[in-house]
Amino acid sequence: MSACEVGNQQFVEAVTSRNKGMHSIVAPAQNIDYDHAAAIWSSFYASMFTTNRKAMKSADISRRFEALKLLFPVEFYMAFYSPKNDEWRTEHT
Repeated sequence: MSACEVGNQQFVEAVTSRNKGMHSIVAPAQNIDYDHAAAIWSSFYASMFTTNRKAMKSADISRRFEALKLLFPVEFYMAFYSPKNDEWRTEHT
């Protein structure tokens, strides 16, 4: 899904209430320019897939978005599911 300004708790609750197989959600918390979005997402996936093509760990996702924030002036809202606790933890960068 591609959407701007949906990085918030309300969005996470709406999406996860009907999609139990999800493990992470990352979305811009503010309006984002298209050129920044294209560069951020392509950089993120290229970097993630270099490490592991089959899985993404929440710590790796968080680290990459912290690094991307240094290059692009965009805030992100991240939510990660913990099956052990059956709960979502959130971060706002």
